[in-house]
Amino acid sequence: MNWQSYSTDVFSVRVIDQKVLVVTLSRPKAANSIPPQYHEKLDDVWDAFESDATLRVAIITGEGKFFCAGADLKTWLDTVEGRAVDRPMSRGGFLGLSNRVPKKPYICALNGPAFGGGTEAAVNCDLTVAAKNATLCLPEVRRGVTAQAGALPRIGKLLGLKRAAELALVAEPISADKALEWGLVNKVVDSPQQVLPAALEYAQKIVKGSPEAVAASLVGIRRGTDETNLSSSAATWAGIPQENQRVKGGDNIAEGLKAFKEKREPRWGDFKL
Repeated sequence: MNWQSYSTDVFSVRVIDQKVLVVTLSRPKAANSIPPQYHEKLDDVWDAFESDATLRVAIITGEGKFFCAGADLKTWLDTVEGRAVDRPMSRGGFLGLSNRVPKKPYICALNGPAFGGGTEAAVNCDLTVAAKNATLCLPEVRRGVTAQAGALPRIGKLLGLKRAAELALVAEPISADKALEWGLVNKVVDSPQQVLPAALEYAQKIVKGSPEAVAASLVGIRRGTDETNLSSSAATWAGIPQENQRVKGGDNIAEGLKAFKEKREPRWGDFKL
């Protein structure tokens, strides 16, 4: 298969050692923020990866200083009466990963800061290697939106109430070392240049295992962490339940996105939930 044909102006695709698929987000001038139409394209890449019997592990990383700054918020705010237009998430979620139920292992090589959907995708990867300078952040509430790509139920389960609330409500970046302490990261390396080699080292060790045994073990692990129907909860949340619909239908979402675009503090209206 010609994997380079899947590459776009937003991400590149290549195969290393004939067994490992590497996707690199390649929009560094925009902090690797992702326009909405590219999530479906990444879904197609992951679907093809999972259908290819020769490939065993996928790695996602970023080019430049950022892993992924999340959604391209400037594309969210349309000039239709100043309202924010709803943009449905792809079937696999943000980056095609945040809500994916994987058939093969995914490794996140966190070369730099991850915001919003970038963090949501990283949380749902099976292994994560982070550079020392990397951070994870869910800043959505400060933009008048919610983290709606599946991470909220997932971090509640993985982190517990207190740490999940700190990540989602305080909405400030947490360091790679704190992410390691919390269990969101497997390994921290000193520099961004070391992230991909460290992720490849994990991949090469996984490849030593039986493909069927790795796949079956992954199912078992996911079921163990999903004993309260976590994937269903994440998918339901991403599918816009009543609370999320009220956020999208209110005035503050437009104000938050407009303030971001104008590089100013938002002027929130009264609480209407």
